[in-house]
Amino acid sequence: MHEEVDEARTMLLLDSEDTIELVSGMYDPNQDDVAQVRVVLVDDSLRGFFDSILGEPYRVK
Repeated sequence: MHEEVDEARTMLLLDSEDTIELVSGMYDPNQDDVAQVRVVLVDDSLRGFFDSILGEPYRVK
């Protein structure tokens, strides 16, 4: 896994995309009340795990 960070966003990318393609998050304490987290799953069986941590998803493609 490697991490890409800039001032507005942090992205975690796995070396192998068999189960999770991407996890990214954005939060600016000066402008935002909540953080925005995006998880792109390849293995749909992980959805329940992420829902239990992050809550029900706002949008599912």
